[in-house]
Amino acid sequence: MKPLFDPLTMGYDWEMAVLKETMESAGDEEIIRLSDRMRNALPWSRVGIDDDLLEARLGTVRTWDELVEKNTKYMEVARKLAAKKKYIILPIGARPTEESPIGSHIHTGTCTDFSGAIAV
Repeated sequence: MKPLFDPLTMGYDWEMAVLKETMESAGDEEIIRLSDRMRNALPWSRVGIDDDLLEARLGTVRTWDELVEKNTKYMEVARKLAAKKKYIILPIGARPTEESPIGSHIHTGTCTDFSGAIAV
């Protein structure tokens, strides 16, 4: 039987602030609009929101180069679309005007096979 995690894969969710020039959140409605535009521009991505944060969901990746390539493209598109509304994408671990951390988490050993995922 083939191991469930062969080859080992990974993915991550990265929450980032979308801010107005005043450093306030752009707000849920604007972030939803931005995520919708991003999904159209990056059909392979699973862009979404988490609270009032834009969430990068790059899907399962199999190599470091693939992760870097997808993340770079994601950030280019996010910044370009946000700039049209003069918004700032802030991919750091905290909001600049609050004492509220925002973060990310990493998934390793992702099962891409449905029957294997059920087994786990």
